[in-house]
Parts: sequence; C-alpha cells; structure tokens
Amino acid sequence: MAPSVMVPVLSLLDRRDQVDRGACAAYAQRACETWLDGFLVAGSLGLGFRLPERVQWDLLEVWRSHVPADRLFACAWRPSETLRISDAGVRPVLVLRDLKDDDAVLRALESLPTDALVYSHPQYTGAVLSSAVVDKARSIGSLPAGAKVSKVELEDVRALREAAGPEFALFDGRCRHVCASVAAGATGVVAVPLTVLPEDLPPRENVHALQAVIDRGQAVVDAHSDVADQADALRRLLLESL
Repeated sequence: MAPSVMVPVLSLLDRRDQVDRGACAAYAQRACETWLDGFLVAGSLGLGFRLPERVQWDLLEVWRSHVPADRLFACAWRPSETLRISDAGVRPVLVLRDLKDDDAVLRALESLPTDALVYSHPQYTGAVLSSAVVDKARSIGSLPAGAKVSKVELEDVRALREAAGPEFALFDGRCRHVCASVAAGATGVVAVPLTVLPEDLPPRENVHALQAVIDRGQAVVDAHSDVADQADALRRLLLESL
C-alpha cells in the first residue's frame, strides 16, 4: 500500500517578517505540481508558534491561491482558529498545548470542526493523544478526523489505529521508516525532509526510492537540534532551487 505523505512547509518571510508573496507563490506552485498529498502551513517547521495570526493567515491565503484546498492543512495554535480555517475550506490541525491530563485532551476535542485533525507532540503538551484517549473519544462521538502524532513508537501507532478505527487519518510524525509506519497502521507520514521539494522525488509507488530521498534530507535536519535552525538550513536549500 502506497503511503500518504504530508509535508510541512516553510514560512517564507521578508526582512520585515511579512510574507514574501513572490517566493511563497513560487514555492506553492511548485508544490502543487508534485504528487505529494498534503501541505501543512504554519506548523512547527514553519515556526507557526511564533507567527502573528495575521501572518499565518497571509501564508495560508497564498497557498490557497496555488494549491487546491483539499491538499492543504493549517496548524491552529489556538483553539479559536480552527473554525476560521475550516470555513476557508482547509483542514485545521489543532496543536494540543499545555494539557495536563486525559480529561483535558478530551475537552479539547469536543468542539472541533468535523474535518479537523490534532497535532500531538510532547514538546507542547504534558498529556498527549494516547490510544486510551482515542478510544474514549470514539465512544462518546468526539473523535477528530485524524491526527499527526510525534515522538511515538511503532507500537503506539498500532494501538492508535486499533483504537481509532479504519477511517481515522493517522500520520506518523516520523518518516525514518515509511514502510514500517504504514504496516503498523499509519495512513502515512509527515516528511520534513521533503519540504525542499527535491527535483528527484520518485513516484509514490517506489517507496524504497522515496525513503532514500527522505533519508538524504533527514541528514540535513539531524545536523541541527533546534527547529528554527532546521528551518533555516532547509530554507537555504529551497531558495537555491526556486
């Protein structure tokens, strides 16, 4: 089974920290011409956590102008942003932040739009999206449409799939072993190294060649421990090719 691939995109800003519309448009247009399934705007790699809401929205507007909305996701760093993103025809991805226990996670899921996903990363929240939470949410009718889960093992992916059922869009935040992630039950992976849109991107069906291209880019990511430094290194590579 060929994996679905979500790519977090870089936020291309000018010296005034406003959207560089020319560069961003060229980036989005090139992304649209690939087979990649989805593009995540204002995620961690896009440093969405530090962007003003207006700049996040400007980024999304540029991407919407060049990429069909059904291929776009947008991170919502505040719960209040999810409905606006959904109303724009884009799937919101609510970042779980500062939640202390499973009950707090369940409450965060209660009022999400039906097309929303959640982003679970222990860097941002004490309580994450566990299989126990998913099982409870499914039983009470508050299961989101999917999730991007980071810092999980393959057994966690299996447990989440079992709890969520077959329709849940489950993206493994790691892309170091695409085949194993899909075999464990992931719908697909989040591929940070592909944010530069490599020219030698192989066909979706050639998963082994795809993994090799991902691994090559992963070496650039692994050379930096801080996400801002990773974004800077990847941005330099991207701008050389636009």
